[in-house]
Amino acid sequence: MKHLFVLTLLLFPIWAFSQKSISSSEAAQLIHDTNELLIIDVRTPIEYDSTAIQNAMNIDVKSNNFQENIQKIDKTKPILVYCRSGRRSLMAMNTMQQLGFAEVYNLLGGIIAFKKEFPNLVISKK
Repeated sequence: MKHLFVLTLLLFPIWAFSQKSISSSEAAQLIHDTNELLIIDVRTPIEYDSTAIQNAMNIDVKSNNFQENIQKIDKTKPILVYCRSGRRSLMAMNTMQQLGFAEVYNLLGGIIAFKKEFPNLVISKK
């Protein structure tokens, strides 16, 4: 019984959080189906100002205050993070997992892949 308890404690973090990388199709479905989904663009403000997924907010993962800014977000809501190609958003997702965010999804291929498949969900600002 003691071993089962220890095993449960070790596996709990895996069950408690939902972090995974998803395809553009899965992201579009998530955007369509999830009412309280937060979309976070982790690119630089200059990149964000040129084009972004509709309703996305910008929190630059490379800024010195990324952790401080991301902590202002509701940790219980589902979150989709993306960048240009998927590398920075993967880094952001990992940081968010360490900070206790419950449900975070990384967009594989970033906005480059997403815009090719779903241009109607992307705003070009320039």
